[in-house]
Amino acid sequence: MLDVHPPEHPAHTWRDFIIHIATIAVGLLIAIGLEQTVEAIHRAHERRDLRESLRRESEQIVSDAGAYRAVRHRLSTPIHRRSAAGLRCR
Repeated sequence: MLDVHPPEHPAHTWRDFIIHIATIAVGLLIAIGLEQTVEAIHRAHERRDLRESLRRESEQIVSDAGAYRAVRHRLSTPIHRRSAAGLRCR
């Protein structure tokens, strides 16, 4: 939450008023800029973590698919041999 404190003495001239408003505006712009910088850094860290997680998950899926293919081939080979030999599968 941003806190804006009133001036110690009221602005008596337009010049004092404009300086006061400009000071507040610059302070708010600095605060917003810093907040956005922190958010951008946070999003960059989250994006890096997400990419790493997706990379690991993709590698696991590829590994699982390879293992599945090997098991499927090992189990289907006897069936193909029997059918090629003209034997009936039970």
